[in-house]
Amino acid sequence: MMKKVLICLAMLFFLSGCLQSRKSGPAIPNAPSFIPTATAVVAPVGCGQLIIGKLHFGPDGTALLLDLHNAGTNPIQLNSVELDYQGGWHNQANTPPELQFQSYWLGELLLLDPPDSTFFPLRHTFETGKASFSPNTQTALRWQFKHSFAQQVLEDFPVLSQPQHFFIWTDDFSGKLVYRVEGYPECTLPLQGETGADISLTASGGNLNIYSPFWLRVDVEATEHKSVMVVLAVYNAVGRLVHWRSVAQKLTVCLFGEESDSACTYRTPNQDEWDYNGVSSHSLIQDGNYKLVVLVSVETASGQPLSTLQVFPFTIRSDVLPPMPSPKPGAELAPTPTPLLYFTPVIPPTLFPTATPPPPERTMRALTASSTPTIPTLTPTITRTPTTTLTLTPYRSPTPTKTPTATYVPTLTPCLPVEMGGCQ
Repeated sequence: MMKKVLICLAMLFFLSGCLQSRKSGPAIPNAPSFIPTATAVVAPVGCGQLIIGKLHFGPDGTALLLDLHNAGTNPIQLNSVELDYQGGWHNQANTPPELQFQSYWLGELLLLDPPDSTFFPLRHTFETGKASFSPNTQTALRWQFKHSFAQQVLEDFPVLSQPQHFFIWTDDFSGKLVYRVEGYPECTLPLQGETGADISLTASGGNLNIYSPFWLRVDVEATEHKSVMVVLAVYNAVGRLVHWRSVAQKLTVCLFGEESDSACTYRTPNQDEWDYNGVSSHSLIQDGNYKLVVLVSVETASGQPLSTLQVFPFTIRSDVLPPMPSPKPGAELAPTPTPLLYFTPVIPPTLFPTATPPPPERTMRALTASSTPTIPTLTPTITRTPTTTLTLTPYRSPTPTKTPTATYVPTLTPCLPVEMGGCQ
């Protein structure tokens, strides 16, 4: 037993010496060095052999297509597909068509013909070996619908391009395609579409209640487009087309055109006229209710035409004053001065008593000698004639003082009988 212990201790001593680092001599020139590297996550082998395009509509508008390209050397089998409709509709003047799905096609081959359905999402699995296509070939997976996705705009709308427009965008659909490249695991790719244009409207007065000379401007936002066509049409209250303008390859369009500095042109109600794409319609711009219909049609990067139609009601009222602008939140309103009442008394001139000359001396003697004199009558006269006039002035004055003037004029006129030589 002791012998085995000694052998083990010897082995441990030997190994410890081997594991100790030894001092090395000079570095060997050009010696290779080993640096550990992180291992990259690799996608499933073979999935990149299938190249798909963006969803797009067929020429007659009844089919939704997905272009497929087998860029590898092995056959590809389509296992299943899912398609969902997000409910997008980009036309404010019409209602969307009914989307009634009918069947699947791979090129000219009918893959599956399930019962017609108007419910989304659509989920179906294909028969093994049927939905396959060879290496270095191109084809298209087709969802066939009963009704066309394309629609007309309005019966009298001045459309100068195609009469049918797609107001459902391919970006309103989403889904996934599950497939397998022969000899490799199953793969999944998301389905994607393209978007049309967004429209915004700006009015000269800040709103669509028009009281004075005005202009209207349409701004278009479209990404990755090849071309764009903008059509503006104005209808009066009875639905009659009174004005329209069509402009190509511009994302900012004014209703009455632009000046040399790119500012929109003004027109005055009850003075200027509407026109048909620059040609006068001899129709005066009058007060009333109108609607501006804006149609924008773009050609996407893949060549898919997609359209947007938006309606903007507006009113022309040149016979009334525009409303006062509302104060901004937090702004302080200046106090309105209140007129003050100022009393300005108007006082007539002071009336002085009138002196009465004394009677003649003969009359006074006669009065003394008489035994029955006439009692004089005191007739006081009181005159109050203050007048108060109200005058509005923009300042405050002291409290007015009312100064009535009372004049007492006593008149003493003694009279004797006529026969005694008294008053005549």
